[in-house]
Amino acid sequence: MMVSLMLCLCSGLLLVLFSVLHFFVDRADFILTNVFFFAVSIFSLYGGLNSMLFDDQASLHREASITDPLTGLFNRRFFYEQATSVISQANRQDYNLSLMICDLDLFKQVNDSHGHMAGDKVIVAFADLLNASKRQEDILARFGGEEFVLLLPNTTLEGAKRLAERFREAAENSEVIYEGKPIRITASFGVTICNPPSVDNSIRQADEALYKAKALGRNRVVAFVPQQ
Repeated sequence: MMVSLMLCLCSGLLLVLFSVLHFFVDRADFILTNVFFFAVSIFSLYGGLNSMLFDDQASLHREASITDPLTGLFNRRFFYEQATSVISQANRQDYNLSLMICDLDLFKQVNDSHGHMAGDKVIVAFADLLNASKRQEDILARFGGEEFVLLLPNTTLEGAKRLAERFREAAENSEVIYEGKPIRITASFGVTICNPPSVDNSIRQADEALYKAKALGRNRVVAFVPQQ
């Protein structure tokens, strides 16, 4: 694209130059030369516009492949790609890394009572709540259904628990309005320290803690504790 645009610019400058010198050259040569450079400019501009359009389409395709269409968050596939890279970096630089999985409580009841459109609105509202409160370096993704996952660089287990508690309180104190009716939501959270750092192992541990949070009555934060 840059080459085409530069060629177009150079052609335009040459046209100006030949216009200044037209009194010193044969008029027929002047016309032919201007026609030639005009054609070069048109083709260069066409190539530049095509290149810009191709870049935009490629960008849109890339965005669609890594984002969840409902919430606009990263999807599960992209999370795994990014988590693998971050965990590898954490291994090299030896810094704390935590992982959090959260899940809306009794979400099926929302769909059954209010319909799937209401359920979608609740998911989007909860995704926005998480996205607004996370740090820039945190990696947030919709993991599937009403479940979300966050990878937290430079975060201890206690730091992850505090963040999860803020999320939990924000969800508990919020409500989603659908067709004029409020829908109250709560969420459960499982957190773990990534030690040793591993995507699958950390997800398994956080999921185990989340399952315990659900079993204890939901709307709570539970940290994974390794069995002795």
